[in-house]
Amino acid sequence: MSFQYTQLSRPQLEEIADVVLNRYSHRCSGCLVDIEGIVEDAEIEIIPRQGGLIKYVEGYAAHNPRYIIVPEVGMSYSPRYRPVVAEEFCHIVLEYDFLKCGLPLEAHADGLTAQQHADIEADARYLSLAILFPRSKFTIAFNQCLELRGKSSADRDKNIRACGETLENKFQVWSLLVGSRARDLALITPEECKRNFSNRLLM
Repeated sequence: MSFQYTQLSRPQLEEIADVVLNRYSHRCSGCLVDIEGIVEDAEIEIIPRQGGLIKYVEGYAAHNPRYIIVPEVGMSYSPRYRPVVAEEFCHIVLEYDFLKCGLPLEAHADGLTAQQHADIEADARYLSLAILFPRSKFTIAFNQCLELRGKSSADRDKNIRACGETLENKFQVWSLLVGSRARDLALITPEECKRNFSNRLLM
């Protein structure tokens, strides 16, 4: 299967996330979206691979879209593992028009330019967070957490970081991606996201 990929808008990606979450609503409980269960229902198999794969990638969708490959060593920490599975699932959703057509019997997604590859990577990353952090639930949870923290401290940065830790546990997705989703939904500024999440990884 050779095709051209055109980057989607964020509202379009949010709509796709809503379709996924509605179709697999039985896999959603409270804040937790059971992405592994969704993948199972989609008849996609997650295959752990031993060796040094983790040095190169955190996971990838195989040429056969019925398989997602992940490094075995990366499966031990759920908040880091689940986003990898979600992003690779989103590659399959976007590249194979999975929600409309299902999984093809035989397919090989190729023919992408470097720019198209970058576009689909960005879209899969955004879509994965929109699925793992459903917009309405996440917005309410983040704002409630920030408001609660604000009652005991006026330090907004400290409160933002505390909300990241709290919501990492609620959504079972690591705090850096909590910050990314909050930034994407304009709950915090890009500068606050860098200062309290991504930049802190370098410390």
